[in-house]
Amino acid sequence: MDKITLALQKIDSILKNANFSQHTLKKSTLLWHSGLFAPGSVENSSIWCESNPSERKKYCGSAIASASDKNETRKPYMIQFQLRKDILVLNCEGFSFRSFAINDCESSHNMMKDIMEHWCLSNRLEGLFAINGSLSEVLVVRPNDLLDIKSSKELTARI
Repeated sequence: MDKITLALQKIDSILKNANFSQHTLKKSTLLWHSGLFAPGSVENSSIWCESNPSERKKYCGSAIASASDKNETRKPYMIQFQLRKDILVLNCEGFSFRSFAINDCESSHNMMKDIMEHWCLSNRLEGLFAINGSLSEVLVVRPNDLLDIKSSKELTARI
């Protein structure tokens, strides 16, 4: 069996055995994401966001550091999104996926994100809520269908 299939089976087991409950994030909820983007656009793959305004700058430093790669052409931005409709998510109650990422996803952030997106879609969910040790971190799948950009700010070393 390939690594992706094994990781999907593992995340399915983790999430179903944890007995987490579904939760609705309401239309107009504000979310923040710091990352590398071409201005005014968002790729339609899952995106990690922060729902707590006081935590919105948590990943700005990582975005700035990623932009320093000499082969990187995108710029670091902090984007404020607004949900365009109610979305159904799984409330993971702050569960950390760190060991899953290390042991089942080769420590690859993108692999973990893709596996979680696949799991959400196959379970008719639009994301995961309260993940990775945080009660306010959200994974939104298919952001182009669910999020509107409210504002974007190019990040510099001083934010």
